[in-house]
Amino acid sequence: MPVKNHPIRMCIACRTRDSQSALIRIQFEDGRALPYRGTGRSSYLCHACSQDGKRIRKIAKRFRIDEAELLTLLKEYYTNG
Repeated sequence: MPVKNHPIRMCIACRTRDSQSALIRIQFEDGRALPYRGTGRSSYLCHACSQDGKRIRKIAKRFRIDEAELLTLLKEYYTNG
């Protein structure tokens, strides 16, 4: 039986590659960070970078979003699942 290949994606902060299911998928739209809604462009963030304050600040600056909003989104992700 053939082994099922999982799509490999790259973290936007540290550029490490991992399976799509191991990364957090986020959309940046109109100066806001949103969970992926199924359409449009999105980015992936690994678990290590989502816990690193310095990398979160850099991502917030790069996408011109509020750092507190990104932190809230990441906390919701880890509490919901």
